[in-house]
Amino acid sequence: MMLTLLLSAGLQVETPKTVNGAELGSIAEFQDHGAARICLQTAAIDLIEGETAVLQYAGIHAATLRITSKRGILDIRHGDAWARPRGMRQIVSRRDGQTIRRQETDGAVGYVLYAVTEYSRRKQVPVLMIGGSALRGLRDDLAILARIDVSTREPALCDRTYTYGWDMVLGEEPVSRKARQ
Repeated sequence: MMLTLLLSAGLQVETPKTVNGAELGSIAEFQDHGAARICLQTAAIDLIEGETAVLQYAGIHAATLRITSKRGILDIRHGDAWARPRGMRQIVSRRDGQTIRRQETDGAVGYVLYAVTEYSRRKQVPVLMIGGSALRGLRDDLAILARIDVSTREPALCDRTYTYGWDMVLGEEPVSRKARQ
């Protein structure tokens, strides 16, 4: 039913994929509804009522979670091998060793979250690319960004955790783990 609502609202949700376009499973298998805490590797995203998250891609170096709501689409891409983004604008937030910078590309507003990672030698590096029609470049975006947090290790109290990397691609680690009910 939720898939029908998403499609009828014109919000594009695709079957979750991995390397070379291989399907991971059905949308229903990789879908969560707010309120919930969904984790993408070391990032925690707090969904609110009315939001739905669907894993879109999990590969070797990155994964993408698509969140749909009445406001629009929000794509959150977690990666461990980003190049330094171009077109960076002002810093919009600094908290707990994380910096969020605004980015504009071809008129679209997005954000890049920088944080210290296990492999970054104590320097902040790009960890999340955040974009989509739900972002408008206004103060309202700050409320969305405040619900996203990155840790140097797997966040706690996640209703579901998605992973990516070689272990997941080779089947040695599951792409998704739900919290015990």
